[in-house]
Amino acid sequence: MRAILEATRRGSLKWRQAAPEEFEASGPVKIRIVQVTPLIAGDPETAGPQAFEVTAGTVCFYVWDGSVGCELVRQILSAGLASWADHSGRIDRETRRMIQKLKRPNKRKR
Repeated sequence: MRAILEATRRGSLKWRQAAPEEFEASGPVKIRIVQVTPLIAGDPETAGPQAFEVTAGTVCFYVWDGSVGCELVRQILSAGLASWADHSGRIDRETRRMIQKLKRPNKRKR
C-alpha cells in the first residue's frame, strides 16, 4: 500500500473515478479500489464505507475501517483525486469544528 501511495505521489499512477464508489489507476500496474458498504437491516450505527476492496494486478484484498491499510487507501485517493482530497478536507474541518464546540464550557445559566 505504501508503494501505491508513493507511486501516486510521484505521478506514476493516474487515478480516475470509474463509478460512484469505484476508483481506478493506470500506470505500471492496474489498480482498482472499491468502497464496500455492508447491507444493514434496521438503523445503521455508522455511515460510509466499512472497508475498501483493493485489487493490484492479480492480487485482491480488503482493508477495514480503522486499520492502517484503510488510512493508506484514503491517503492514496486524496493524493490521486482532487475530489477525494476536497471531500477529506471538508470532513477534517467539520470534525475539528465539532470537537472545538464540544470542548467549550456550557454557558447556560442555572
